[in-house]
Amino acid sequence: MNGMLGNKGGCAISLRFGADSLLFVTAHFHAHQNKVALRNQDYHAILDSLAIGGPAGGPTLERFSHVFWFGDLNYRINGNRDIVDVVLERGLFEVLLANDQLKMVHGK
Repeated sequence: MNGMLGNKGGCAISLRFGADSLLFVTAHFHAHQNKVALRNQDYHAILDSLAIGGPAGGPTLERFSHVFWFGDLNYRINGNRDIVDVVLERGLFEVLLANDQLKMVHGK
């Protein structure tokens, strides 16, 4: 699986819909709270290995007008279950968003 070990990896399909080019990627990234760096590596490894819409290793995201990710990406909210439950009970959703690992990575 292009250097991916175990059950981590992904696959993709692309299509044209009118003037739009669409890419659909399904993936399974590393689990566990502290494995953000490995999840990020999974993401980049999948993108770098896709030979779809152009040669592998090229700028995959730039080749498509819309990209959709699905699957078990395993990004989480930073904090343990007890803290997250209290934040939810108090309706402090902005705290959850501020601690969302995927949102934090996307903001970089």
